[in-house]
Amino acid sequence: CNNSNNDYATCEVAIPGNTKASQSKRGREISETFIDLQKQSPRQQSRKNITAETSWLYMKDNAVLCDNAGMAIAALVGNMNCDIDKQKPVGESGKPQVVSGALYKMKRDMLLVLFDAGCIDNFPFALMELGECEEHLSSARGLEWVDASEMLRNEGKDDATTTADEAMVLQNEYLFLLAISISKKNYKDAQTYPYLYAAHYHRDAGREDQSQEYRLVESMRLYAEASRVASQYRYDAKDC
Repeated sequence: CNNSNNDYATCEVAIPGNTKASQSKRGREISETFIDLQKQSPRQQSRKNITAETSWLYMKDNAVLCDNAGMAIAALVGNMNCDIDKQKPVGESGKPQVVSGALYKMKRDMLLVLFDAGCIDNFPFALMELGECEEHLSSARGLEWVDASEMLRNEGKDDATTTADEAMVLQNEYLFLLAISISKKNYKDAQTYPYLYAAHYHRDAGREDQSQEYRLVESMRLYAEASRVASQYRYDAKDC
């Protein structure tokens, strides 16, 4: 979110730990974190080179500003964790059990309200989270087929080789493509996560259904795009 001085800020910086030093750093602006790093290690040139403009946290000076109530609510709803119990593996895959379908439904329905109100048109993260909700717990709308020809053009797909049927995608995939498109248009293609969400979607579909194995190729392409974006940033050892 932005503050009264129009400087970059965040709702809260997630700092783990129970010590007084860790707790004192919570809820601060990310820029203060950079200042602390430079003070702690003044001789490390790598930390001097990491600023709000070069760090992935601010997306190369293209941070998303939650400057209205709708986007602030979307940020809170989008960060709701529906994987309540990660200690119970399910089946041979060993994936964590989602024990709260009701929480997924509430999150999905709240994001749909914000989507219909136009509150997340400029918010890739919220669009991705809505797409993920529709993937795991689809509504009737999530099962609808949507014309994504414009999004596919933005992704560089050749219209001559894309049939009308291939341009129709499920609503949740459309939301992932829309998040990528918005990131390119409004945030100078500085976000990795839109590519990662779409890549995970195709990867899972390709692994779970052999007839969809061709989608693994698309997932690799999207992972490569995410790597391209990530390679533009400077990193510190503590980012890993």
